[in-house]
Amino acid sequence: MLAVTRVLDLVQEYFNRGVPTQSMAHGLHATGLAPLFLQYAGHSMTVVRIARHEPSSGETVQSRSLIVLDPAKKPTSKMRDFLEQRLWLADGNPVRVRDADALITPYLMEEWKLAKHDLFELITLTV
Repeated sequence: MLAVTRVLDLVQEYFNRGVPTQSMAHGLHATGLAPLFLQYAGHSMTVVRIARHEPSSGETVQSRSLIVLDPAKKPTSKMRDFLEQRLWLADGNPVRVRDADALITPYLMEEWKLAKHDLFELITLTV
């Protein structure tokens, strides 16, 4: 089994244990679980969730991506606006589901990017 497959399996198992406290766009759910910390090749990032993507045409297996906060990258302007609640609609409703992709996409660490590495450390916090 590839190291990246094992890491994705562990992250998925961890977040599946959480009881959803709030449903969000694209099948994502907020839980009360702490984030995970992923380290590889002198770099670390915070894993806040895992996303499963439906197979593309011709593929039979779902792909997975980690949703990460990477200290090497600045938040996007759209995310800063959202966090400052400037992307809320005039009627007070939150950002539309179709806009969620634009918010999340820059924070995805796709499986193929992780597969470039063969050694990982995954750190969890327990209370």
